[in-house]
Parts: sequence; structure tokens; C-alpha cells
Amino acid sequence: METARKKKKLLTRRNIIIGAVILVLVVVAVGVSISRGQSRDGIPVTTAAVEKIPLGESVFTTGRVQLADKQELYAYSSKLVREIKVKPGDTVKKGQVLGYLESGEEEIRLKEAEAGLALQQAEYDKAMRPQSGDIEAQQAQYNRFQVVYENAAKMLERTEYLYEQGAVTALELESAREEYAAAGAQHAQARLELDKLVNGLSGPDRGALTARVEQSRAGVEIARQSLAKCILTADRDGTVLTVEAAAGDLVSAGARLITVGDVTKLEVTAGVGESDSGRLKPGQQVIIVSAALPEREFEGTVAEVAGAAVVKETSNGQQVEVPLKVTVNPGAEGIRPGYTVDLKIITVPERTVLTLPYEAILDGEQGKQVFVVQDGLAQARPVTTGLTGDLFVEVMEGLQEGDVVILSPGPEITDAEQDVKVRAIEQPGGSGRVRL
Repeated sequence: METARKKKKLLTRRNIIIGAVILVLVVVAVGVSISRGQSRDGIPVTTAAVEKIPLGESVFTTGRVQLADKQELYAYSSKLVREIKVKPGDTVKKGQVLGYLESGEEEIRLKEAEAGLALQQAEYDKAMRPQSGDIEAQQAQYNRFQVVYENAAKMLERTEYLYEQGAVTALELESAREEYAAAGAQHAQARLELDKLVNGLSGPDRGALTARVEQSRAGVEIARQSLAKCILTADRDGTVLTVEAAAGDLVSAGARLITVGDVTKLEVTAGVGESDSGRLKPGQQVIIVSAALPEREFEGTVAEVAGAAVVKETSNGQQVEVPLKVTVNPGAEGIRPGYTVDLKIITVPERTVLTLPYEAILDGEQGKQVFVVQDGLAQARPVTTGLTGDLFVEVMEGLQEGDVVILSPGPEITDAEQDVKVRAIEQPGGSGRVRL
């Protein structure tokens, strides 16, 4: 019984081995058959025809839309908002008052400054353009001080005589001398003021008086500017975009209150990689596409390309970019400030040139080359390329229109020591591309 069981197990194992051998032989036979078929019919390849199509060069990036012309009104100090006269969407004119901040202190300072200027101006006018009554009054004052001065001189002379006689004390003599000196000073000042009225101010005096007037005038201008900051005024025609305060709000210094801009004048700020930046220059045409309006394309123009690159921090680390600014051409209704848009910057305008797909080009030791299907054989051929588009490359030398090239040739073609037989089956569509 045990012997029969062992015989059965050996038979089963032999059958498995025989089946495996038969399967291997079948696979080998199929492989040989396929290899012979390929050898006879050629290696199947995907090809494309070299043809003339419009081709240009572009740089792609994204940017953000913003107003090219706007005014932002801020609180210059901590203030109470007294009134806001507009709302978002309102159309305003240059010079229109949009709101008021509390301005009591500024109004008082302006009145004080104006009063000081009026006083300085009056003194200036009196000195520079005296009236006949002013001269007469100053002459009368001079005459009065002349009499006082003469009387003080006589009193001093008498007191000195009495002091020599021992009739007065030294203290009385000193008092007489002080009265004489004071009277002399008053007399000299009156004489000086009279000379100014009669003969005009001297150069230094005239300059000092003029400086005081100018200083007072500057004080008035500063006070007016401070008051003007409390009156929120549009400095251009435009549309109210944002209102960020209301009457009764206490706003801090630097708080933005109202933004006014011209929504017909838009620009896009963006950045491009340093490898593409050398191809950009002002004046290049730009195609603008917004996710909010995917069915439309808008036009723009490169306005500025920064002269230096900047380093931006991104989630993937640091990225070097060259900032640029694109002006959105008129007629871009629908694009709003703040939108993110895609930019296609046309660095070389399209022109009809001889092209082939990227996949056909190989970089070899001797330069760029392709494999051309010639009489059913894959033949290597060096090429010189030019413009690079999204999918195609310009062929400048090495190929002619109508030549058929192999796309992404495999090692059985690229590593072959001689021309390899290939087989391509043309199917419609794809700019001359042929696929199996």
C-alpha cells in the first residue's frame, strides 16, 4: 500500500515537470515567432512628419491683478471719525470730500498761527511802509525822551556838585547816575526807532523782520496741512473700492479708511524664474487668462522688468524670481483687482517654420540628432534646432518638410550598430504624428 502511494506521488511530480517544460517551449516558440515577424516586418515605432506650422516662444507665469492708479486715505493720527460720505461703488470726482475726522485741535492751532502771522505782518508793514502818523507819533516820543534825558543829565550834574560839598550821600549820587543811564538808553532807542521810520531799516534788521514773517507764514501752512488731513478728499476721478471705517469709530494712526481707484486701469504683478528672465523686455505682448472667466482671453503688455532678482520664501524653500509688471490693455471688463491670473508672455511672435515634436530629438555626443525613417530603415541624422514651442521645435538644418522621424526611439534603435528595419502605421490626426 505504501509502495503504491509513493509511485503515484512520483508520477504526479513527473507530470508537473513535463507540463512546465512544454509551457517553456511554447513561450520560446511564440517569442521566436514574434521576433521573426518583427525581423521580417520591422520594429513597430511611433512616427511624426516634419511639417511647417506657426511657432513662437513664450514664458508662462502667474500673477495678481491690482489697480495701476489708486488713492488710499489713512488716518494720520489717532482720531475719531466724524462722518463718512461715500460707500463702495460710488463714483467720485477729484477734489470731492469723502469724509471728516475730528479736527477741533487742528482748527484752534490754525487760528493761533493766523493771529501770529497777522501780528508779524503788521510789524513788518509798519517798519517797511510807515505812515505819516506813525512818524509823527515816534517823533513826539523821541522829543519826550529827549527832555527826560536832558533833565536826567542836569540832575546828575547837580547831584555830583552836592556830593562834592558833602550835601548828599554816595547812594543818592549812584541813584542819579542810574536814572541818567536809563534815560539815555530810552533816548537812544527812540532815536533808533525814529531813524527806522524816516530812513528805513538797515539790512540786518530788515532780514530779521522778514524772517519772522516767513516763520509765521510757515506755521500757518503747517496748521492748514494738519487740518486738511482731517478732511478726506479724493485727489483723482475714480470709484470707491473700499470703506473701512464708519462715523463714531476711533481709528489708530496709519489705519486705512477709504480706497479710491480707476477700475479701468489695471496691472498684474508677477515674477519669473531667473532662467526665463533674460527673454523678457518691456513692450512684449501678454495673454491673460483668469480662472473666474475661463472662456475669455485678455491682452496686456510688459511694462517693467526688474533689474535685480529677489528671493522668495515658499513651501518648497527659497525661490529666486525676477519681478515684472504687466499693464492690462483697455477693454478688460470682468477682471477685478485681487484676481489671480495666468500669463503667457510672448517673447518671440509666431511665424511659420519647419518643426518636429520634442520626442524625436536626442542629445548625443555630437549634438542633437533624430532617427528618420528612410526606405523602411531607421537612420540617424544630426539636426540644428531653433525656436522651442510648447510641443514642437523649429528645425533649422538637417531635415526637409515631409521627412518622417521616430518619436522616443528605444535602445533597439539607438544602440544598433547599423540601420534597423522599422514599421510605422500612419493614423489620422496629430500634426503628422503616426502611432501604432
